[in-house]
Amino acid sequence: MFVARKSRLMAISTRVTCEALTVTSKRKVLILVPYKARDLESHALVGYYLVRKFGHEVVFTNGYGFEKKILTHSPDVVVMDHLAWNFKVEQARLAKSLGMKVVILPTEGLFQDEEGAVRRAGTLHNGSNLPDKYLTWGDFPRRALLNRQLMTEDQVVTVGCPRFDFYKPPFTKLFRDRSAVLAQLGFADPSAPMILWATNTSYASRSPRKMLRRQMRNAKKPIDEVKNHISDHMVQFAEHSRLVEELAKRNPGWNFIIKVHPAEWVNPYFDISERISNIKVAYNMPVREFLYHTDVLLQRNCTTATEAWILGKPTINLEVGNYLRPVREEYSSGTTRVTDLASAESAIIKFLSGASIESNQLKIRDEFIRDFYFETDGKSAERAASAISGIVAASEFSDEKVLAKDRLVSEKRKKIADDEDASLFNRLKDLLGVRRSQSLRFWKNWFRFEARDNLGLFVAEPEISSEMVDEIFDQLDKLNLGDNSDRHLWMNNLGDNDA
Repeated sequence: MFVARKSRLMAISTRVTCEALTVTSKRKVLILVPYKARDLESHALVGYYLVRKFGHEVVFTNGYGFEKKILTHSPDVVVMDHLAWNFKVEQARLAKSLGMKVVILPTEGLFQDEEGAVRRAGTLHNGSNLPDKYLTWGDFPRRALLNRQLMTEDQVVTVGCPRFDFYKPPFTKLFRDRSAVLAQLGFADPSAPMILWATNTSYASRSPRKMLRRQMRNAKKPIDEVKNHISDHMVQFAEHSRLVEELAKRNPGWNFIIKVHPAEWVNPYFDISERISNIKVAYNMPVREFLYHTDVLLQRNCTTATEAWILGKPTINLEVGNYLRPVREEYSSGTTRVTDLASAESAIIKFLSGASIESNQLKIRDEFIRDFYFETDGKSAERAASAISGIVAASEFSDEKVLAKDRLVSEKRKKIADDEDASLFNRLKDLLGVRRSQSLRFWKNWFRFEARDNLGLFVAEPEISSEMVDEIFDQLDKLNLGDNSDRHLWMNNLGDNDA
């Protein structure tokens, strides 16, 4: 967990905050980062604006033990990714009960229908009334929430996707050159054609029984829907891995990169790369550099395809296999659809030979991006930060409210501590000299035979450290996002915090 004010950043935060005190009060924002590889950069960018432009204190953390972190840090604003899981709704309810503001900053925004959009907002758990602000990527989910009368016009705000800011200037300065990206993965010839396969089958390497139970229990999804989802992932992984492996064998002069979805385990993909020398696995890092340099993207029904559209890249939808869950027609129409090995190879060769993307596809892409992602102008994180700051402006969230919130947090902490001390299990653990966090049901581990996740190479959802955030803030500092030339303008605007 990292507070964006300590060490080197402490001087930054203190300087900005002190200058800002005459126009707005500093507030503490707790930001949940679901997956480091996918979400930390964009969330750090939102946090950067909150610290540097609006003078707030920001705490970054993963989702583990989130309730305890809410009580430990006593934030004024809790920023979460969604309310599709029952425990996330309970976390939001806890924050609200303590007088905190709740903001939903999505990390996913590609929906097949309105039902998918409103479920992310907590409809299956009666939680859609909890957010003070729900920040949507585009107008499609906003319309869905308003059409169902789940939120008010002021409550749901379209800001765009902060992750996509990195595809626009000045953030494109952060991209390394192609040779550096490919050399990191061990490719000998960086000038060879680069084919990127973006995976999104997070259930394929997991226990289907566990995934079924988890989705039904935590997300309250119907059993048939979950079974179809799992089945599609199994089919997609089998069909796509077989196709990509064969493509690599037939075209040894092409460099193939498997960019593994952050929710997937890398285990099965290393099996593929070990068999084929021109296939490498990319993991635990953002997809942006690979998309920026790729010649062709292979995928199916993946947000990454629409990111590639922003960069004007050829995208191929691998409609290989029989699937139970539909794909939006306008999404598929924005890609080149293939149904077998021969058509996939032909499409890749066509694009490598210099073929342009068809004009009707470009039109479909532009319309889709506007509806689902609003403005891809590099300013989404700034809009998100402005919306977050707006709900804790002095006029909306007074010092009296902050003090009342802190009193509620203190009372809640004491009650939990008293309950824990009174627990018979905890008394027994204390007597045995066992940590209270350690389960006494040791036999449960005897029956766990699931493969070691990600081969032990990395942790997909690590605690956020100061080093992680420092590195990103250092990069952002070099872009002069307002702390130099825009400094006085930013300070003058600190009082205008409305979203």
